[in-house]
Amino acid sequence: MQWTAEPEAELVDALVARLTARRGRAVLLVGPAGIGKTTLGAAVARRLHEGGHRVVPVLAERALAGVPLGAMASALGGLPADPGATPAERLQLLAAALAPAAARALLVVDDAPRLDEASAAAVRQFVRASGVPCVLSARTGEDLPDALAHLDAEGLVERIEVAPLADDVAAAAVERALGGPAEPESLRTLLRRAAGNPSSLRRLLEEAERVGVRPSPSGAIIPETELPEALAREIAERLAPLGDRERALAEFLAVVESIDADLVPDARALRHLERHGLAMRDGDGARLAHPLLGEHLAEALVGPAGDHRRLEAARVLEGTGRDALRFRALGLRMQTSEPPTTAELSWAAVHANAFDDRTVAIRYARHAVESAQRRREAAPAAALTVLAAALSMSGSLDDADRAFDEALTAASDDAESAEAATLAGFHYAVRRRDPARAAALGQEVLDRLGDPSARSYLAANVAKWRLMAGQVSEDPGVPLEPTEDAAFALSPLILRLTVAIFGGDVPEARAAIGEGRPLIAVARGVTRHGRELLDFGEYLVMLLEGRGEEAAAFAERVRPDRFDEAAGMWSYGQSMAEYHAGRLEEAYRLSRDAVEQLEWRDFLGALGAARGVQVATMAALGDRDRAREQLATLEPDAERFPSAALQLAEARAWLLHAEGADERAAAVLAEAAAAAIEVGYPSFAALSAHLAVRFGQPDAVLAPLRDAAARAPEARLVGLIRDHAEALDRGDPPELLAVAEQLAAARWNAAAHDAALQAADAARRAGAASVARRARALASRLAAELQPSPLAGAAADALSPRELAVARLAADRERNREIADRLGISLRTVENHLASIYRKLDVTGRDELRAVLG
Repeated sequence: MQWTAEPEAELVDALVARLTARRGRAVLLVGPAGIGKTTLGAAVARRLHEGGHRVVPVLAERALAGVPLGAMASALGGLPADPGATPAERLQLLAAALAPAAARALLVVDDAPRLDEASAAAVRQFVRASGVPCVLSARTGEDLPDALAHLDAEGLVERIEVAPLADDVAAAAVERALGGPAEPESLRTLLRRAAGNPSSLRRLLEEAERVGVRPSPSGAIIPETELPEALAREIAERLAPLGDRERALAEFLAVVESIDADLVPDARALRHLERHGLAMRDGDGARLAHPLLGEHLAEALVGPAGDHRRLEAARVLEGTGRDALRFRALGLRMQTSEPPTTAELSWAAVHANAFDDRTVAIRYARHAVESAQRRREAAPAAALTVLAAALSMSGSLDDADRAFDEALTAASDDAESAEAATLAGFHYAVRRRDPARAAALGQEVLDRLGDPSARSYLAANVAKWRLMAGQVSEDPGVPLEPTEDAAFALSPLILRLTVAIFGGDVPEARAAIGEGRPLIAVARGVTRHGRELLDFGEYLVMLLEGRGEEAAAFAERVRPDRFDEAAGMWSYGQSMAEYHAGRLEEAYRLSRDAVEQLEWRDFLGALGAARGVQVATMAALGDRDRAREQLATLEPDAERFPSAALQLAEARAWLLHAEGADERAAAVLAEAAAAAIEVGYPSFAALSAHLAVRFGQPDAVLAPLRDAAARAPEARLVGLIRDHAEALDRGDPPELLAVAEQLAAARWNAAAHDAALQAADAARRAGAASVARRARALASRLAAELQPSPLAGAAADALSPRELAVARLAADRERNREIADRLGISLRTVENHLASIYRKLDVTGRDELRAVLG
């Protein structure tokens, strides 16, 4: 395993700047064992050494703490001294060597608290009297030797807390070591255990590799192992000096994990643990300094003593009345002589599932089922439903099928039946890719329900599955009116939002979002991803409104990290937007991420559409062989979802375009668009049909585009796409240019670029020189933003990126010499570029150039 976790370059830069800013400066790197203090100090030393500094290592070790100048042995041993010279005499030689160029030297002292007194005094003298910069390191809670403590008191030491690795940095290090992506849930568990400590992360990963990392469609599954023996010994050594009171509190914190500081039973012991770097306060809470400390202590809690400690902690947690702490208390009780009831275990399974912890949800659900069997109680429908849903999301589809059958049988009331049928339906619609089966199952259960809230909730979901299956015209069974039960009210609103977005009904979509946001918290137990779905809906609405720049900024602000179950949904949405913005390389990266993430978690049914974006982007980028290969290997049901069918039609159209068969490409797009409009997808149909217009075949898609725009009059983007087709069909240069400008304002840059080229060509043929100049200038500006141009080669008379930069500066009335200096090119090159620009844009000087560029 190749392990690399280098310090961030910005941090190394900052420390180098601090050390070289003035004489006599020391930086003390503070943090727990393994956090990377030594690595960071070495990186700083390496940077300064490369810049010509003399690096003097001072190696503090526990074994040398009683040897005067023992830590200086390495630095003193290489001096040109008499073989019989004493350490003190050698120290004088070192001081004499460093004094003339103290600012060009660096002392590096690792584990400063372990310095012998003489070495500590020497370090102080070098820093204080000679002005030699110094990097020190110390573990949290350890005291510096007296000489260095004095240096600190004199204000010559700057303390820097070495921060844990951020999750994204740690994840990147793990995946580099594995040589590929990791399965998100197991990666998240590994990162939680390591808590940003690079040494712990590496050693846990090494142990996982020793046990066996398993491949899966969503990445390498990293097993959760016991602590490596060497790491367990180190932790035991750190805990060994604790007295009885401190040990008791450490055990309490180990089982409770985190708790309000005012609930800690021994405040004095907590202060002692904090001083020694074993515990910390985080806001108003108290916890052990690292999760592995808790793991080690908890593993040792066996027998009556362990039973007592866990029950003690459980009672404290239960006394708070807070669900999150009640959940933790039930986990503790499972390991005691007073285990939870079946109802409590079912509640814990539902709670874990609501917060997307599938592994824990499965464990609690199985315990609940076993508890019911042991106590001869009725099968717990809620636990069985959670078990089935968690198995489905985890990829165990056959086990999930059986568990859903059991859950539907065990349901004892309408609410339980509606929830079991809803989750079973999503299992069949999304995981089994069979929305028609989901709708049939949902309708079957719906026909048996009498409770209005349960019926409204399930009916909304049945309608979603019919929409996914292209059966939107069928009656969902009951009127989709808001229910009085707030917990069930969000699902019908999300259906309204979904139907409105696919249908291009912007006012209805905005109304659903507005009504849904106040219900997010109360509905979380029933509609777990309500916030994410409403946010994603708002993003799509912004795109339909032609507010692409605002949508992109909104997505960056609200999209979750890679470990969230909504990550794949957002990667898909952003990949689609970047594809239309003409940023094909970014679109491909995002679509690749979307497919990986949605194979792990897909609660929207977006995997097929994401694969379609990926294949279409491959084809648009010219990777036609891979695109054909991907199309040939798609599952037979890949086009069952209209959104996926549209994206795959675009992929086939790109391949036909590459063969010069634009009429056939347009026919493929027209057929797919018409079919999508029929089943309630006019907005997405217009996005795909637009490609035919870009290929110069507006007549093939005019009918479906007019139909889509009529059905979605408030979706500005759909109207712009229709206007593009109408203008190109008429060959109207000013209209084409106006559409190009409006598409660019909507950040639909790929089509805007093509519309500008079409306007320039139509204007040239019509003899409209002014329109042609403006159109070519717009095409040049947009070409610089594309990644690369989707229709490369069509812009032979467009400006190159360098010409565009020169043109903008010239239009701002900068002189040729100023342009040359600003861009770092010769005066002759500027003159040549301007000649080419004037020829391409058919202008005669800077004033006309300014008018064309705008």
